[in-house]
Amino acid sequence: MLAYIDCDLHSVLDGGDHDIILGAVTDLDVKHEGGALVFFRGGYGRVAF
Repeated sequence: MLAYIDCDLHSVLDGGDHDIILGAVTDLDVKHEGGALVFFRGGYGRVAF
């Protein structure tokens, strides 16, 4: 685990064919430095910043 974000539910918005969930951050921490892992077009990969 690189990092985590804890949040409380703020609201849920109708996004048409999906819901958009908004949260109020209550805690966060970075455990390890590392590259980002993303899910894009059906697979996992890394992105450069």
